[in-house]
Order: sequence, then C-alpha cells, then structure tokens
Amino acid sequence: MGHRLTSRLAKNDGVVTIIVALSLVVFLGITALVVDLGRTKHARQQVQDAVDFGSLSAASYLPVNNAVDADAAKALAAKITTGSAFGLSPAAVTTSFFCVLLVPPNALVGPRPDLGNDLASACGPATTGAWDAAAGWVLSSTGKRMTHPCNPYAGDVCNAIKVQTSQTINYLFAPAIGITSGTTGSVQSVTCFGACKRRGSPLDVAVVIDRTGSMSPQDVVNVKAAAIELLKVYNTTDHRVSLLALPYPQPIDKCKVASPQNYADPRPATWRAVPLSIDYKTVAGAIDPASALVATINCLERATTPTIQVAGNRSPSQAHTNLGDPMAAAGDLLRQDPSARINVPDVIIFMTDGLANQPWLPAGGFSQPCQYAVTRATTVKDQGVDGNGKAEVYTVGYGLDATTRCPDSSGTYKGNAAPYGAKPRGTTALADMATNSTDNDNVVSNNGGCALDENTDGDHYFCTQSDGSGSTLADVFKQIAISSLKTARLIDVD
Repeated sequence: MGHRLTSRLAKNDGVVTIIVALSLVVFLGITALVVDLGRTKHARQQVQDAVDFGSLSAASYLPVNNAVDADAAKALAAKITTGSAFGLSPAAVTTSFFCVLLVPPNALVGPRPDLGNDLASACGPATTGAWDAAAGWVLSSTGKRMTHPCNPYAGDVCNAIKVQTSQTINYLFAPAIGITSGTTGSVQSVTCFGACKRRGSPLDVAVVIDRTGSMSPQDVVNVKAAAIELLKVYNTTDHRVSLLALPYPQPIDKCKVASPQNYADPRPATWRAVPLSIDYKTVAGAIDPASALVATINCLERATTPTIQVAGNRSPSQAHTNLGDPMAAAGDLLRQDPSARINVPDVIIFMTDGLANQPWLPAGGFSQPCQYAVTRATTVKDQGVDGNGKAEVYTVGYGLDATTRCPDSSGTYKGNAAPYGAKPRGTTALADMATNSTDNDNVVSNNGGCALDENTDGDHYFCTQSDGSGSTLADVFKQIAISSLKTARLIDVD
C-alpha cells in the first residue's frame, strides 16, 4: 500500500514538473513577446517622428514643379528621416508628391475642386484640364480637402509631400517561442505648404493697388478682381488687411483720386484707403461686400489724364506714378495703425503697371524716382514689425515693357538706349524693391518684360502681361497670398 502511494506520488511529481516547466516556457514566451511588442510599438513612434521630421524638412522646397527641386526634396526627406531613427535604410524611404486644395466653405462639393477657384494657385497640373477626371481626386473624410497625385517631373505644381517607410524589428526574447522579428508596419507623414488648412500664421497685410492713367479701364477692373481673390485666401481671425491706392485718394471719398497730387509725401494717412480690417468675410467665410475694405476695392476709380495734376511735376504734367511714397506709407501703416500687432509679421503686396516717374523736382533734389522707390522699400524691409524683424515685400509688375527705362537722371537705375534685355531696366528696379528678388527677364526669354519662370523661382517679384480677363493677375495675387502664409504643416492622409 505504502509502496503504491509512494510510486503514485512520484509519478504526480513528474507530471507537475512537466506542467510547471511548460507553463514557465509559455509564461516566459508571453512575457518575451510582450516586451518585444512593446519595443516594436516604441520603434513605430520613433519612425513616425522621423518621417514627420523628414516631410517637414523637405517642405522647404514646396511648392515644387521641376526635377531639380523634386530630387532635392526627396534627398533631404531621406536624409532627415534616416538620421532621426536608428536602423532605417535610405532605400526603405519612399517619397511622393500631391496637390492638396481646400474645399471652399459652404460650397457644393463635386467630384473634384474647381482649379480656377480660390486656392488654385497653390498647385495644379502642368496642362490645363489634365485633372478634370473625377477619378483622380480624393475627398477627405472631413470634407475639407481634396487631394490629387502630382508629378513635378512633368511640370505639375505640387504643394504637398508624403514620406513613407517601415522598419523590421529583430526580437530579443520572442525567438524562444519561434517568433524572430516584427515590423512597425507602413508609417507615413504628409506635409503641405501654404493654405492647406483654414487657419494660417497671423499676418498684418498692406495691399497697394495702382490705378494710374496708364491702367486701362479693363486693367482697373482686373486688379480689383485680383485683390478680391487675394482676400479669399486669408481669414479674418489671423489676417488683418489694409488697402492703399496710387495715386492717393481724396480725404473724404477714398474711391476717387485727389488732384493735385503733392509729392514727396510718404505719410500713411495720405495714401491709405482702408486701415487694417478684419471684416472682409462673413461668418460663413464668404467675401462680405458690405465691409469697408471690399466696398472700397470695388469702387476704386481710375486716375484719368490729364485732369490729375502733380505739384512741381516734370513734363508731361500728368505723370503721376509715385512708387516710393506709397511703399513708405504702407510700411509705416503696418507699424502705426491702431490695429497693427506687435511681433506679427508685416507683408506688403505692391502692384504697379508702370515705372516710377515721381517724385520729380530737380530743384528740390528729386531726380531719381526709381532709386527713390528702391530706397524707400529697403527702409521698409529693414524696419519690419515695430523694429522687431523685417517686413516682407512682394511686388507685381503688370503689363510692363522691358524696353522701358527708368527716368532717373543718374545712379543705378539711370535709363539708357541699351538694346532689349540690357540692364538697368524698370523691371530691375521693381524686383529690387521686393524681398530678396531678381528680375529674371533677359534677351533670350523675349517675353515682354516678364520671364517665363519669374513666378516659379521662389522669390518675391512677380509679373504678368495684361490680359482681357485678368485671370492671370488674379492667379498671381492668390499665389502671393499663399506664399505669404509660409506655413508648412503636417496634415492627415485619408
């Protein structure tokens, strides 16, 4: 009896030992798997941070529409991504480009956005109508954005870049149960440059519109429409916008031109048509025609000649293109206006269809109107926001003829009889007024004073030839507004 009991107990001890051993293996295996899965989760977060850094860094090249910049963006994305997470291989990093457009507020959402509307200047196909097919566009789950694949190598203008990768994690403990490795899975990050969200960086903006006599009645209609398109890009929460006009307006009726004009006069009150405003859109986000800013843009009258006289003016008496004083006035307005904000960037968008010919009073020391304008612009760019930082200046040459010279009697911008394409030209002075810009036009382009690549070179000088519809000018204004937002931000991919 005792022997049988002892024998049974011995057998039970063996079974228990086996069970305990098996349980221990399972327990250790599960523990190992949990530890390794935790490492994988941590690695995925590191990879996510890495691709975020990579796409944000590569966004410095956006918008992109050529092979050189596209290759540079891809190389930088791979470099930053692999440098931000241990063990990532550059070969495992893929980069692609997209066009991301906002859907206008309260608009009926169709199968694709209207590329001729709102933010079309942010991105788009190289060939008109190339993206008209509904199948290419993807509407976000929020209904606020639409996305289309974009090929900068074919000349498409792309405003978003996606960086994607994955990483294999070699397990440390899980091999004990036959599992040697895991993966983070595909991890991606998309960064968009410009107005890809409704909110943007705060800005105080001064828009200067030329309505001199050299502007045709249709030109004036075009620039007013372009200014309205510009307002569509901004939002009233973050962006305060003011309006100045040249020649300067009457003190009471800002729609009309004061006569005579008395130069030099750089005071903001002289040139201001509307102070910094935040009422140019309705609560729903539509342009509000009742706001002072919108109403004044719409009512601006062209300066007719020869009824607009200039005190002390050079011959002919109707010459009244003064670029220096309204530039100075715009800079001072952004620093002195009661609604101006300290430490909020200042942006000046300055459009003209002619070269400076005022102020001109040799007896008073004024005989270099182009140099005067460039000097005033340089001061504005150096002053910035209450002396903190620098103001950004965008200039737009509209319908300018590259053969036209500045009337300066001496100095850098003195006109001469040089052949087409030789400098100095009036367009050179206009580019020099802008922030860090170059006039690209040359004898090879022969494009009437507006180089074919002028609006895609990334600087602050833009140009366009006059056209009947004004659509080109409107696109330039929208492009400048988007560029001024200067915000590269991560966006969700649906």
